[in-house]
Amino acid sequence: MFNNTTNRHMHFYNRAEKIQCKARNCFMGLSLLAICLLAVSFSGGCANEVPVPVPTLQLSLNAPEISEKTVSVNGAASAPVDRIQWEWGDGQTDKHIYFPAHHVYKNPGKYQINVTVFDTKNNKSATKSVSVEIK
Repeated sequence: MFNNTTNRHMHFYNRAEKIQCKARNCFMGLSLLAICLLAVSFSGGCANEVPVPVPTLQLSLNAPEISEKTVSVNGAASAPVDRIQWEWGDGQTDKHIYFPAHHVYKNPGKYQINVTVFDTKNNKSATKSVSVEIK
């Protein structure tokens, strides 16, 4: 018969054995990882490597809304972007303004608005233009 002290010792022993087993498996896993990393560095890559596609960056613009001399432009990008650059056609530019954007023109006339979105992580950009007439 086992007393409580013996049961505790057996429980501790079984637990310690499991921890050693987990540590041994972890060590074996790390060894395999090191071998794999060495093989990859000497071979120039993994044979089973699947390239991760970089998302294409596309930009769409809605028709501008014009109220007197104020223009509002809304749109969307097909992937996350870091910033949007606006060229309003009157010499004014804005950076880091997201959709929707608003601009007030000082003079009547026809203007071409150029909008460029940037994804610096993937080194991508996309540009669209839209024309407005301010009366």
